[in-house]
Amino acid sequence: MRLIIHGEIVVDVKVFSLNGWPAEVLRISPPDMATMEVETSEGVIIKVNPGHEWTARDRLLHRWRTMETREFVAQADTRPNPTKKRWERVQSG
Repeated sequence: MRLIIHGEIVVDVKVFSLNGWPAEVLRISPPDMATMEVETSEGVIIKVNPGHEWTARDRLLHRWRTMETREFVAQADTRPNPTKKRWERVQSG
């Protein structure tokens, strides 16, 4: 299995799921639906649709959560301490 970067993902390709097992991509959104930009902790900017789902560890609640981009944005604007990172992304490898 070769590494696929964001933007190269197509239907029927396999990606790694949260548990580390390969998962088949069943559908992708048309590019014109990608109306939001997300910047990762590595500084990579990804254009996504508001309904794109992310699984990350919520450091405030001490548990993993799957949320849509629009939910992350709404919560980012209301954090009590914006300098402290709330979300920890899934680590690969």
